[in-house]
Parts: sequence; C-alpha cells; structure tokens
Amino acid sequence: MTRRKLRVVDPFTFATTRIRPAFPLVLMPWEQAMIAPYVRPVELPDTQLQELFDHAMSFVEQNDADLMQTLFAIDLTLFREYQYVPGSTHLTTTPHDVFVNRRWVCQDFAN
Repeated sequence: MTRRKLRVVDPFTFATTRIRPAFPLVLMPWEQAMIAPYVRPVELPDTQLQELFDHAMSFVEQNDADLMQTLFAIDLTLFREYQYVPGSTHLTTTPHDVFVNRRWVCQDFAN
C-alpha cells in the first residue's frame, strides 16, 4: 500500500493577489441597452431601484472597486444576513422585497 502525503492548500490563495478588473464607471450605450432588462426591471419604482443601487454600490466603494473583493463581500453578506426559507417568495416577489425581508429561495439568489 502506497501512502500519499496530503497537502493543505488554501483555495482562496488567488484572492490575496489584487485583481484589478474593476466595475466600470461609465457604460457604453450598447452596454446600457444590453443590460437594461436586468438592472432596470419595470416592476420596481425608481425609489426602490435607487435603494438597491445604493446598497450595491456601497460594496463597490468599501472594496475600492476591486471586483473579486466586492464579490466576496456581497457573498458573505448574503450568507450572514439573508436566510434561505423555502416558500418565502414566489414568482412575483421583487428583488426589493427580498432585500427588505432578508428571506429568499434559489430563484431570488439568481435574480
């Protein structure tokens, strides 16, 4: 029987190197048109959209616009502050409802 030596490897080692893909400050018109259905859903009033936008941008600002650090911060916040509760939302639940209630299911996470 051959013994294998196990190595302890940190799967997040790559995150210690600053990756500079950053969030764009200005989008080209074709980019705005392409992402508009996803960032400007018609069912949300401007006040709710602004609240969601401000919350999202707070992660960008706190992480100096570093893409990986921002994504880690968002992921950690979802893990710590939002609760997965089967049946807590339905097809008409808006992103703002999830934001306010802090309860979600898989479709909300994807949204």
